[in-house]
Amino acid sequence: MHWHSTINPARSVARIARWLLPWASVLLLSGAVAHGLEQAVERTLYEMPQPVGSTASRWVTLGSVNADKSVTSLNCLARPDIVTSDALYVRAEDFDAVVWEVCSEVWL
Repeated sequence: MHWHSTINPARSVARIARWLLPWASVLLLSGAVAHGLEQAVERTLYEMPQPVGSTASRWVTLGSVNADKSVTSLNCLARPDIVTSDALYVRAEDFDAVVWEVCSEVWL
């Protein structure tokens, strides 16, 4: 009498699942940590700090288009009560003077 080795599909699936479970857990955990770190770095890099001191100060974006069609812009903390909008576009030749007049702190 020959003993035929029969493969039980349920047992094989359970064995494979037992082998894959730690790997799947590690991948899931590392993906969650990577996503959380990405969100934290993005929030840190792209949000402007809140102004310290006067509540009338605000962060503004100053911009201009040069004669060669290149764009110059920067973010700065405006002096109190000097601007009323979040963005200010000026002529290229006046850009430096406006930055000097409007900004109390510059954020590059």
